[in-house]
Amino acid sequence: MLITYFLLAIIPVVDTVLIVYFLKKWINRKIELEKQIISERIKEFVTAPDEKTPSELAQYVSELSPIIAHMLYKSLIASLNQEKGVIQRKFNEAEAEGIEQVIADQMPTASLLMQFLPNKMKKSLLKNPALFQAGASLLTGAKNGNGHGESTVRGRIKNA
Repeated sequence: MLITYFLLAIIPVVDTVLIVYFLKKWINRKIELEKQIISERIKEFVTAPDEKTPSELAQYVSELSPIIAHMLYKSLIASLNQEKGVIQRKFNEAEAEGIEQVIADQMPTASLLMQFLPNKMKKSLLKNPALFQAGASLLTGAKNGNGHGESTVRGRIKNA
């Protein structure tokens, strides 16, 4: 009787152990099968079916390469344009400083007056030095080429 109770008690434990053992084997077999299927699919994707037909990977790369090249081109152009803008701004600032220094050396009164002008007007005068020179001669009452000063504004404009 004791043996019967022992057998009845141990049967569920043995049953559970056997179920776990076979379940583990079945899961491992299933994992190996899935690994093989994935490996074969990757090989099919990468290798060409024949010499005339490219692989799927090669087809995707050939379809995506123009798109990627265009995106790289756009990015490169944007970077170069940004750099060009920075260089142009620095060049313009240096050029304006150089023009201001020349004006200060040649026409100190005009340079002094220019400091009181609004920035927009100052920039337009610096972009057109001939206009600045004409304006400076009008403001300072500079003499014309023969040494005679003009007393009227019309005469100064005509000589400028």
